[in-house]
Amino acid sequence: MESVARIVCRDLGTAWQAVNLEVGFDKRLEPAEAQRLLLLEDKMLSLSFEISVLEVRGGLNLAVPIAVSHALLRKMSEELSDRRPRGRSDWLDRLKLRLLECPFSVELGVNGLSAPVGALSHLAPGQLLSLGKGVSEPASVVVAGVEMFHAAPARAGDTRAAQLLAFGELREAARSGIPLIKERKK
Repeated sequence: MESVARIVCRDLGTAWQAVNLEVGFDKRLEPAEAQRLLLLEDKMLSLSFEISVLEVRGGLNLAVPIAVSHALLRKMSEELSDRRPRGRSDWLDRLKLRLLECPFSVELGVNGLSAPVGALSHLAPGQLLSLGKGVSEPASVVVAGVEMFHAAPARAGDTRAAQLLAFGELREAARSGIPLIKERKK
C-alpha cells in the first residue's frame, strides 16, 4: 500500500505545482503525530478515499489547510476560464446536436386507471379489459420519466404512434419559464 501512497503523492505534487506546493510521502502518521503538525484553529479540508489494487484495499486520508485548497481552486478556475471560449460558441451547438441523437425512454399511457383483481386474474389472450375511461380522453407521453405531452394513440402505417394534442404541465412551464413544483403522487 505504501507504493500506492507514493504514486498518489507524486501525482498530487504534479497537479499542485501550479500553486507552488510540494507533496511528498515520508511515512504514515499516527493521529497524535498529525495533531502536532497542524494548529487547532486552522480550518482543514479532509478528503477520504478507499483504494483497491487487485486484492488489497486500504484508505487514504488527506488533510489540506483551507488556504491551500482555496489557492488551488482559484488557480484551477483561472485555467478553466482561460480555456473556455468567451460568449456563445459552436461548442454549445455541437452539444445540442449530440443531445438530439441521445435515446430516451418514451411511454404512452393513461393515468388513473384501475381494474378489479378478479377481472385481471381471469384474463386470457384475445380478451378485452374495460378500463373505464373514454377513448377520447388523452393519454400521457412520458419521456425519461417526465410527462411531456398529452396525446391520443394513433398509427403511422404499420407502426404505433402518438398524436400530440397538448403540452404536459412540466413542458408548458418550462416553455413559459414559470417554475412548477408538483408533488408526485405515490
